[in-house]
Amino acid sequence: MAPQARTDHDDDYAVLVSCGPFPRMEPGQSLEFTAAFVVAGSIDSIGTAMDAAATMHHGYTVNQVPDVGGPRQSEWDVGETGWNGHDTCLSMPPGVTLSIDPHCGIKYAIETSRPEGFYSPPVLYRPGDPCRWTDTDCDECTGLRGLETRVHWFDPEACPRAGLPRGAGRPHREGRVG
Repeated sequence: MAPQARTDHDDDYAVLVSCGPFPRMEPGQSLEFTAAFVVAGSIDSIGTAMDAAATMHHGYTVNQVPDVGGPRQSEWDVGETGWNGHDTCLSMPPGVTLSIDPHCGIKYAIETSRPEGFYSPPVLYRPGDPCRWTDTDCDECTGLRGLETRVHWFDPEACPRAGLPRGAGRPHREGRVG
């Protein structure tokens, strides 16, 4: 077991963390990655703390944009806000156009009674148009079930400013309060 820090007196504690190995990098190159330093009161609670760190990083989804609602909400060609397999709000970058069926009616093809699936005319996606909810994988089981807006935990305004008191601290050796 690693040596434990003394907790019977106030002190400055420091931790060294290393990450890697990384591929060879040439001078001037950089590598961006995300890491979390997770601490817990006991080994039994580390899993819960790691789950919380992942949720804080990735955020969570909410139903912020009103759904179509009503009796047609579960119909195959209603996809606003990620319903019924519509998994992506798709928009085109400059210089790219695309003509596709946003509802992927072919996914409902039934061998004898409806071999072509349901008809849904293709729609032209152009740069600058608002995004359109689209079933990009032709799978009715995917989609966001109306939870179309990702909320990230990090609000820079809610974080304490560097150098400001963060609680009942005492002056450090450099005369700062922390």
